[in-house]
Amino acid sequence: GDPAADPARHVAPTHDPARVVVLPFKDISADGGLDFLGDGIADTLQRSLAGVAELSVIARASAFAYRDRDIASIAGDLQAGTVLDGSVQRAGNRLRVSAQLVRTADQTQLWSAVFEREASDIFAIQDDIADRVLEAVTGGDALGLQLAPLRQTSREAYDLYLQGRELWQRRDAASIREAITRLEDAVRLDPGFAPARSELATALYLSPDLSRLEKVARIEPQIEAALALDPADAQSHALRGNLLLAAGRIVEGREALERALALRPNDVNILGWLAQGYQVSGLMRSAQVHIRRAYALDPMNVHARTLLVGALLLESPSEALALALQTVRLFPESQQAWWHLARAHLAQGDRVADALAAADGLAHLHDAPALVFRIAATFNEVGEFALADAWRARVPAFEPGPQAELFWHLNRNDPVAVAERTGALLAPRPVHRECTRLIDPRLVRGHR
Repeated sequence: GDPAADPARHVAPTHDPARVVVLPFKDISADGGLDFLGDGIADTLQRSLAGVAELSVIARASAFAYRDRDIASIAGDLQAGTVLDGSVQRAGNRLRVSAQLVRTADQTQLWSAVFEREASDIFAIQDDIADRVLEAVTGGDALGLQLAPLRQTSREAYDLYLQGRELWQRRDAASIREAITRLEDAVRLDPGFAPARSELATALYLSPDLSRLEKVARIEPQIEAALALDPADAQSHALRGNLLLAAGRIVEGREALERALALRPNDVNILGWLAQGYQVSGLMRSAQVHIRRAYALDPMNVHARTLLVGALLLESPSEALALALQTVRLFPESQQAWWHLARAHLAQGDRVADALAAADGLAHLHDAPALVFRIAATFNEVGEFALADAWRARVPAFEPGPQAELFWHLNRNDPVAVAERTGALLAPRPVHRECTRLIDPRLVRGHR
């Protein structure tokens, strides 16, 4: 999709120097094939700077959407005051990285440098660039601001780590599966590289193939190991918070996510997850603060957009519908975007099936039984039982789980079915031995 389609394009730029965009570093290697390294350098720098509360760092999806755009459009569309970009070249064991920092108000180059070192020095190069950006933008030394140095590993493990991290962020099923494979290989090569473990845990969390208990069983050992290696690993704290929320331990889950956000205040994923933690607690105002900040940091992030659609449904259904329509046009392969468009049409009193057909939405639902069921459940919640049954009939083999079935029958005031589903939920079920660690948080080292 064209980033220029976003409404933010029509807002006059503020040129706040603390609002930073890190663009992907261009691969200029003779034989190519290092896009993952150029993207990975930018992503790593963005994450490092995201840990500084004094900065407002535009997140990955929006920054990467502007990889070939000019400074003026970046300043206007993303309200950025400072842009960092560069190039990367690797030949054998030698690495050449160039970087420049530009002030968007007058397109003045604030700083530039070229690093020519051994390929194994990639971590030191990235640390150096991040430190210089922080100093140029904030006067970091005077403020006493410091960035944590990057953890080091072998070139082979680092390449697999960057490739896996890049893949899961595409968020489609095939990419997530491949991300898990590469990150498992990275962990196997270097079990002591904490970032690979937390990225593997994230890919497993997003896996379309695992049940909740299977996810807990495979994620929790990775979180435990990552936190033992690095107690300040923000991503591990965030994932632990998500698992606790899913287990019904809402307060503890929010506390873990709040700790993660304190460690990385500009992280859009953590902001979105914490917002959902507030939503399930009924704390909608707090949720909306985090949702709006996530969208401000990453307006091209489909998850941030759909969270905002949900928030707008409570305030202005027409605005929610406009944003939902824009989102499916920008991200036509996102099932999440289509489901939120269905919710927005329903809030407007529209015929959802007709509206989705007109928008070519049905073409994207043929391999998405969970999404079709969620649309059916949405009709069910508002008493449109005939429509709910018609949508559910499209996926007769889909089993949504006992809790979803319970709510389905609760909405229909069917006491016999409710009793049956309640009994199924309360029946004792075997618990994988790895899940017991989640039950007792004292067994997770380093999280206190």
